Amino acid sequence: MKTLIWTASAVAVAAAAGLHLTMGPAGDTSLLLAIIFWTAVTQGVIALCAAAELAEGDWIKPVKDSLLKIWPLLAMFPVAFLVYGLDLHHYKWHHHQTAWVEPRLFLWRNVAALALTFVAGASYANASMKKSPRTGVFAVVYLFFFVVTQSLVGMDWVMSFEYPFISTMLPALFFIESIFAGIALTVLFTAVLVMKGRTDKFATMKDAATLMFGFSLLWAGLFFAEYLTIWYANIPEEVAFFHKRVNDHFALGLMVYSFAGYFLLPFISLIPSRSRSSPAWLLVVVTSIFSALLVRKLFFLVPVSNVSFPLTTVHWLLLGAPVVLFAIAALKTELTAES
Repeated sequence: MKTLIWTASAVAVAAAAGLHLTMGPAGDTSLLLAIIFWTAVTQGVIALCAAAELAEGDWIKPVKDSLLKIWPLLAMFPVAFLVYGLDLHHYKWHHHQTAWVEPRLFLWRNVAALALTFVAGASYANASMKKSPRTGVFAVVYLFFFVVTQSLVGMDWVMSFEYPFISTMLPALFFIESIFAGIALTVLFTAVLVMKGRTDKFATMKDAATLMFGFSLLWAGLFFAEYLTIWYANIPEEVAFFHKRVNDHFALGLMVYSFAGYFLLPFISLIPSRSRSSPAWLLVVVTSIFSALLVRKLFFLVPVSNVSFPLTTVHWLLLGAPVVLFAIAALKTELTAES
């Protein structure tokens, strides 16, 4: 499986880089959108495993090793972001540079954060699968770099498009959404196994679905807190961010869809215990969460950047192909082990 993942990752990044450099118009952020989405999914599932391991959560143990085998995919993102960061003129701060937002520092701190998250993720995953006594240490290190990286995604990659807009809630929302995506991937993985007859994974599926239910409420709380603080503070730099989007029907539709996909459907539909025991329904909820993750990033980027939807689709498929191959290979390995 590892060779397959490495090969698929290399091909995907090379194809995405070539497409971005040859066909992407100046200032195109289609590659960035794909990086944000798949970074959240791959980093999030490893963060979920690390957090569960530190909390001594037995519920994830039946699938933890299979999920952690996704770690080689983390290597895609430093390279992909390096390609994207070769031209940063489309950021508003490029013409108002400061000590923090300066092109070379911007590029290299983000590449370094992604690279260190990859190294930390590889170290934790291998230590955990080998039952190393230092697994806990590596888990803490990985979670530290995970939070730093996802915070930079929110602050540097997205928020700086709205310079001088500042939000202390955005970094927290980004790493919570990433773990949320990791939970959704875990539910997807276990639900498919249960549908294929692996009843020994039923308890893990239901526990992950219950956690997904809780995270929908957590996300809604952070979402409300972000809007509440902006409303009562009434600071022009913050209000302008939402004024621009609320007055754009397309952006407003994206916001409503992301709220429904992240909170309304998962929270309301998963209140009954029996819905958390239905693999088929859980696949619907997971689809809702993944689509909300993509729409949420579109909500941030579409009003302020040049997003080509055809290019975005191709980039999203290219970087997503190794994740799909990983999932298929991991499912086959689990099913073969049972037989």
